[in-house]
Amino acid sequence: GVFYDTAEETLAANGFAPNRNGGNQGFLRKPDAALAK
Repeated sequence: GVFYDTAEETLAANGFAPNRNGGNQGFLRKPDAALAK
């Protein structure tokens, strides 16, 4: 499975982005890359 650092990231990844719909996609990929290292 995929894990996120915050509830906001989890919600955005599942299609629920209450704050920034467009900006969140780019933001979400950064923590994933950091976790992979």
